[in-house]
Amino acid sequence: MTSEPKPPWWQATRTARQGFVLSGFYAVIGLVQLYLALTDDEVSGRSVFLASIWLFLAAVYVTSSIAAHRRAVAVASR
Repeated sequence: MTSEPKPPWWQATRTARQGFVLSGFYAVIGLVQLYLALTDDEVSGRSVFLASIWLFLAAVYVTSSIAAHRRAVAVASR
């Protein structure tokens, strides 16, 4: 009985494409949140903090997707 190897601990999504889509989604939310926070008359620390969280999530997902894509290419070229 063989089982598929476990994905690495850093892999945030099943496929690289899912990670790229999610990172784009989170980046758009983060940039909109940041824009709204900075164009408001009173800059709210909470809004800037939330924008930084969204942008951090986008960075995590895109980094994971790049690594997963490179890993898939390396496995396919064997």
